[in-house]
Amino acid sequence: MARIKTYLQENLLTANLLNRTAAQEAKCDKSGGHPVAELDENHLLEALAWLMRAHNAMPYGGLSRGYSFGWNPYFPKRGWQPAHPKTTGGVIPTLFDSSVALGREDLRQTAIGLANWLVKIQMPSGAIRGGALDEPPSSEILNTAQAIIGWTRAFQETQTEWYAEAARRASDFLLQLHDPEYPRGSDPSLSAGEDSIVCRSRAGWALIQVGIVLEEYQYCAAGDKDVLLCLQRQQPNGWFGDSQPNASDSSLVQTIAHCLEGILQSSLILDNKRYFNSAKKTADALLSLIRDDGSLSGLFTSDWTPQASWSCLLGDALMASIWLKLHGLTGNKTYLKAAHRMIVFLKKTQNCTTTHPGLRGGIKGSFPCDGEFGRYQTLSAGSKYFIDSLLSLAQVLQAQPPASSLPVSSRSSR
Repeated sequence: MARIKTYLQENLLTANLLNRTAAQEAKCDKSGGHPVAELDENHLLEALAWLMRAHNAMPYGGLSRGYSFGWNPYFPKRGWQPAHPKTTGGVIPTLFDSSVALGREDLRQTAIGLANWLVKIQMPSGAIRGGALDEPPSSEILNTAQAIIGWTRAFQETQTEWYAEAARRASDFLLQLHDPEYPRGSDPSLSAGEDSIVCRSRAGWALIQVGIVLEEYQYCAAGDKDVLLCLQRQQPNGWFGDSQPNASDSSLVQTIAHCLEGILQSSLILDNKRYFNSAKKTADALLSLIRDDGSLSGLFTSDWTPQASWSCLLGDALMASIWLKLHGLTGNKTYLKAAHRMIVFLKKTQNCTTTHPGLRGGIKGSFPCDGEFGRYQTLSAGSKYFIDSLLSLAQVLQAQPPASSLPVSSRSSR
């Protein structure tokens, strides 16, 4: 029976006749993608509209992890996926930034509502549960770190003590993990993932940020230890290794980019040159790996050998944002050119013409959309980083002379 079920899932449920929307989208991707709007603002507004639908689709609050527009085994149905605490925390700063850039109060209120929802689902330990809300509850470092980042920004924007207190409780939860006497086996979700490179870098960033904002520097000290551990695992070529059992020699671009973002953000908060140089080394390594269409391979081995024909759009969007930040810090136009090429590519992956509410405006997991990461899904995290990159690019272009000197026009068409 198990073999029959696997056969049905892999052959019948994924057939084009049962996944017409997915098949049509994959066909369009493989023919070069979608038309690009004349103005970047159109792409920004479409992505924000998709995020708002991802929020409004959740009856109990939070932000949907994404939308399945084709069948996949992890979410065995089409439609909006459950609310996801990690993505919800990460989107809060993006909505505040978008509210300022566009003068939209509704985006600010949505960010506040998401921060409130995270407080309501906070566990007695101070942690945030792992996974999406339809999964068994268990505390998770990564989700907790993302919530701290969201609450810290909400506190800065509103000065509401509720967010500061929630961030303290969550930070205290992370602090206890630095205690050598903490019972590591008491929570399977922590014993399995607490030492991963992504968890360490994100927790380090979260603790450093909340420590500075709340002027409670014991959090900064703990976060510093997390980031230093990441630096110890960085290879001379910029690759970040992992001490996890059975760790693979290959890694998704989004995993590399998430680790890189945590270290870079920590370097900026603390003005730490060592952290900055570490992040810059990895970002520089990826510069030479951009493909002709402006994308990166979705998967690399530890010697930076590409391992996938498809692209991981979440990782691409985050790298564009990181390169733009490095351009602003260094003035090096190589970063600007790389980010610009990546954003032009990302705009081609965004379907802004369909009437499908779960597909229009969102950023998919892979390109083509039948790739191995987020297959046949639009993802809130990818859409968030796409918005971040568009906002950052707009700031850069507004501060420069007319963009005729740029290698690729931000008003490119297909």
